[in-house]
Amino acid sequence: MLENKRLDEIQILLDEINARRNELNLREQFILKIMSSFLAVLFIIFGYAFKEDIYIVFLLIPAFLASGLSLILHQERIIYSLGAYIFRIENEVNSYLSKECLSWEKVIHEINSTKKIQLMDGSLHFIIMFPMLVIYIYSLYYIKLIYSNEWFFPYVFSLYIVYVLIISVSYWCLGTRRVYEWARQIVDKYYDEPVKEGQQVD
Repeated sequence: MLENKRLDEIQILLDEINARRNELNLREQFILKIMSSFLAVLFIIFGYAFKEDIYIVFLLIPAFLASGLSLILHQERIIYSLGAYIFRIENEVNSYLSKECLSWEKVIHEINSTKKIQLMDGSLHFIIMFPMLVIYIYSLYYIKLIYSNEWFFPYVFSLYIVYVLIISVSYWCLGTRRVYEWARQIVDKYYDEPVKEGQQVD
């Protein structure tokens, strides 16, 4: 009876891992769709505005870009959180078994935490985001060129510079997998608290 109950618990945990991995994969695909859609729309809008001399559009492009990058960062934060959660469940399953059978998240985390991989990932991220960065800077250049004498220019320009700083810091945190470590600490705390409470009761 005890063995059947343990097998049922393991199966529940395995189902949870599969569900969270499917969600993780869907969110990664969603990020790719966001990036490709934003780039396509940006090139169309940027080219049309430049061709037709509709310079007011340049005021909106940085905000549009910042919103897209923020959405990508939000999805990446959830992906890291899912990875940390899966890692904990894998440990739970392994605790029921005589050996470490599930180690995907552990291995992936160790690989992605190495300096060489982080440098490669950071470089690839920069290459992927480079077109957006160029459009962002080019838009700021046109805003400064065309609207520098307008009353709202200092406020708009300052706002977009703040956007750049916030997004840059966010990317730096994600690039060093700090979000993953934070998520793991929270997940471990959540799982360990009931055990500590139970020990106190005993």
